[in-house]
Amino acid sequence: MKITNPLTDRCPLGSGSSTANTLFMATLAIIVMITLPGHAGTEKNTVYKRISLENVSPDGREGFGYVLEYYVPAPIEAVWRFKTDFDSDILLTSDELVGHRIVEAVGGSVITENQYATAPGLNFLWRTTMIPDEFRLTFELLNPEACRHDFHHGSIQLSPAGDHTKITQIASFNFKGASLWVKYPWYGGMKSTLTKVAKWEQKLASEDEFIEYALKNDSPSKYGIESPSLEGYLYPDTYFFTSTPYPRRVTPDIADYIRDNNAQIPLPNMRDYFDFFDDQDLSPVL
Repeated sequence: MKITNPLTDRCPLGSGSSTANTLFMATLAIIVMITLPGHAGTEKNTVYKRISLENVSPDGREGFGYVLEYYVPAPIEAVWRFKTDFDSDILLTSDELVGHRIVEAVGGSVITENQYATAPGLNFLWRTTMIPDEFRLTFELLNPEACRHDFHHGSIQLSPAGDHTKITQIASFNFKGASLWVKYPWYGGMKSTLTKVAKWEQKLASEDEFIEYALKNDSPSKYGIESPSLEGYLYPDTYFFTSTPYPRRVTPDIADYIRDNNAQIPLPNMRDYFDFFDDQDLSPVL
């Protein structure tokens, strides 16, 4: 009796080597099918961690320029809020910034004064203009001569990238020693300075900032709560998140859950808190 082998019978020669080759190809196909999703995820994570810096020439002017691209592990609304919070003390947690204050805020523009670790003794006055509809910022150095610059201006564009935000920063500048700054590969050079700031933003967005964010003075109003903080307003319940939720998405998700389920929110005042439970029918759980 002939035993039919669907692998060898489809081969013109029906040889053992053909069988081995076919089995090898079938096994390889299975391995590829199994490993492709993981490989794609790894490649995606690598892209998100990559920081790209390209030298460009200013349009119609002598000088230098760059295009900096990187990803921040937070949704675009949270990154925009961070980028436009010019009065935040968290800015001074960057090693590159040693001084910062708001000089003037008019309409959609803010003038700030900054001091940098790599430029001691100089006060940089920047005018930043916000374009919320486009998630775009433009910036310009207002006192170039005082900072030994000819000019310095550019833009920052935010773009959604899944759970991340892509940041594209473009700048044109010129100052004495700029050619050395652009090429200098160590601390204090352009690459070192810009990539360090980008990594600081990436690390800041990925840290466990939930408590700090929940207690931030201006966050409760976003959820219709008139209180200095969200402390005491997050309803006790079971909430489901992915294994690696981004801290700035936790509070909005909880707030949305509370609204969707019409949950009563206990107040921070202890008397109101006990009154809240007095009004509940607890018999099903007693």
